[in-house]
Amino acid sequence: AHWRRSGPSRCHVGLSPLEGLRLADSLPPGQVPLVRLAMAAEVMARADGVESELLIDQAAADAPRAGWRRSVTGIAVATVAACFGGAAVLQQSRPVTTVESLRKPFKLYDDKLPGCPPMPSRSDQYDGIEDKRPVKVKHDKNGAANVFVLGDWGATTPSHAPFAWNGQQWEAHIQQDIANAMSARAKWADPQYILNVGDNFYVEGLELSCNAPPNDNPQVTSSSFSSVWQSMYGPLANKPWLSVLGNHDYGGWRFDKGWPQQIGYSFVNYNWIMPARYYMKRIEHPDFVADYFMIDSNAYDAKDFNDPATSHNICSPHNTGGVGTCANNGGMASIDACKDWFWGSYAKQKQWLENKLAASDADWKVVVTHFPCGYDGPFYRDMKTKHGLDLLVTGHRHQQELWKPDSNSKYVQSMMKASLWDGAAPACFVTGGGGGIVSEAFGYADYGEDLLTYGFFHLTMNKAWLKIELVKPDNTVHGNWTIYPHGTKKAEEQAKATLRDDIGLCADFCGDMNNPWGKVCPGGSAPFASCAGCKGCSNMAKD
Repeated sequence: AHWRRSGPSRCHVGLSPLEGLRLADSLPPGQVPLVRLAMAAEVMARADGVESELLIDQAAADAPRAGWRRSVTGIAVATVAACFGGAAVLQQSRPVTTVESLRKPFKLYDDKLPGCPPMPSRSDQYDGIEDKRPVKVKHDKNGAANVFVLGDWGATTPSHAPFAWNGQQWEAHIQQDIANAMSARAKWADPQYILNVGDNFYVEGLELSCNAPPNDNPQVTSSSFSSVWQSMYGPLANKPWLSVLGNHDYGGWRFDKGWPQQIGYSFVNYNWIMPARYYMKRIEHPDFVADYFMIDSNAYDAKDFNDPATSHNICSPHNTGGVGTCANNGGMASIDACKDWFWGSYAKQKQWLENKLAASDADWKVVVTHFPCGYDGPFYRDMKTKHGLDLLVTGHRHQQELWKPDSNSKYVQSMMKASLWDGAAPACFVTGGGGGIVSEAFGYADYGEDLLTYGFFHLTMNKAWLKIELVKPDNTVHGNWTIYPHGTKKAEEQAKATLRDDIGLCADFCGDMNNPWGKVCPGGSAPFASCAGCKGCSNMAKD
């Protein structure tokens, strides 16, 4: 391997040992001289002030899994890359993520700056805070700013294959494909920030304790973010990411993983914005203001301890034998208290949200949360009617859905009907197809316009309008919708929109010989949300 030096020789730790290890593993056998690289790493570390003992400690933690010699290789390659200014280039073929991982250091959070409180001692310390770290925004020549939206993206390392991947080759690198599409679009769109709806670490969150403080074991936290986030999204990870937790960030089928440390990382990396489980963020655009209200809706996966749906129950028996409490962070005191804690917190958040929406004088009011469009429909309809909620941004369902009233998608129309989600409800979309887990890929759904298995959303925001585009991993657009801010005549006209009666799954799928009403209706043997609004289900309920 040949390294090309570029930039200053001062050491910047731009790679974690795990990334260095992956880089070393990409080389042909015999081309990684372990001893020489290790010596070079040690010499450079001492000469330029890198904490070599810290690097060795990080690799030692991986030694039982990776083997000590491979871990030393990881240290060496990481340090060599770091000391070459993060611009080293391998003169051979390798995955794109290897190149992108050789990045410049991220912007450090500094609690001495205005609006930047110190690292919390527990994760609930800043619940409901308005995050005031400055975020600079610039507009294009048309007076608009671009924003990308992503969810359910944090695939398991080192392969980055989506969780539950079944071996289909086109799907093996889907997270990377989406990241590359975002990077390609960013070259001309220049997104000012990214909205992130959660599930940042599949499949069980960070391997840390929920009962430990937010700054616990920073080496593991930083290494995990480096491997899963920064190495995958490259320069886009140097943009502000307004983030929330997903159910898998708690642990998926348990609650005791390192979600407090994800909050803590917000006080390490300036661009990872998640100072609490719920908070608000005001973004001052050049000629308008957008208020973002970040909500934790994971109570919908908090069920009774013995609920049979153990794979979608944060409070399940899988917690037995684990930490068993997150009380030190204001979390559930025990496994038995799990469900009540989530639902009590969610009720508190909804009241907080209504108060904040009522007090907001922003041009655009946006809620970002994990659970998808359709959940809490009556509540969000009220928030639009009473307080001008313009847009709801969601994920969790592992696909991409644009919920517009005049959609040609039978699946989208059926879901909106089942949820009574017409023009009186806020605009909404689902961005759960970020590649961290395999797509739902329902056999009966009409993927195409307004409905994709994978992708991301691109928002173009102007004071007078907001354009929503659904983008596929090949960077083609498969659905778009322009909405208008609350209080305008165009918004009032959109609020009158009704759903289409001429299309939907009711006639084509729900109630047919393979899917009788007793099977697909709520309470049936295999209920489908997309069938709940059909007349056949209504008739069954009457009977």
